[in-house]
Amino acid sequence: MTRQCPTVTGKHVALITHRIEPQLCFRRQRELYHKCHRCEYRGKPADFVAKGQAEPPSPHRNGTG
Repeated sequence: MTRQCPTVTGKHVALITHRIEPQLCFRRQRELYHKCHRCEYRGKPADFVAKGQAEPPSPHRNGTG
């Protein structure tokens, strides 16, 4: 399972996001990564899934959905 970093709470949208593993998310929170202050994952457990952030489906072998 991956997370979108950052997942901004409220109606705002981050201009640049990427998918990361929860372990990297936790490390960034511990190290006070500059994008974490408004992230919905801040302080949440590893199995937390943000609203609307379900895991994207895996692509087929040929790369098409």
